[in-house]
Amino acid sequence: MRCPNCKDKNLLPVFTKQGVVLDSCPVCKGIWFDKGEIYHFTKTPTYLKYSIEEALKNKKPSDRLSPRVEEPMLSITLFVFLCIEYCLKTGGLWLDGWELEKLPGIEA
Repeated sequence: MRCPNCKDKNLLPVFTKQGVVLDSCPVCKGIWFDKGEIYHFTKTPTYLKYSIEEALKNKKPSDRLSPRVEEPMLSITLFVFLCIEYCLKTGGLWLDGWELEKLPGIEA
C-alpha cells in the first residue's frame, strides 16, 4: 500500500500495544486505519463513531488516494479543526502524523 501523502512511499506495519497492526508511512508518519481500527485507540468509541458519521454529512472530495483501493478518498472535518481522509469503499481512515494526538480521548 502506498502513502496517500507521499505517494511514492510504501506503508509499513506498526504493531501497537492495543494489539492492532496499523499501516504507517516511515517518512511523513501518517497512519492508515482499516475500518473500525481507530476505535481500539479511544476511550470514547461511541462518541468518535458519532463524530465521524456527522462529519460525513459535510464530506468533500480529496485528492489523496486510498491506500487500499487507490481511488480518491473524502475529506471530512472532525471536531471543527481536524481534517482527515475517509475511504467510502472500505471505511478506512487516513490521519496525518500529527493528527492522531489531536483526537479527543485517544490512547496512542
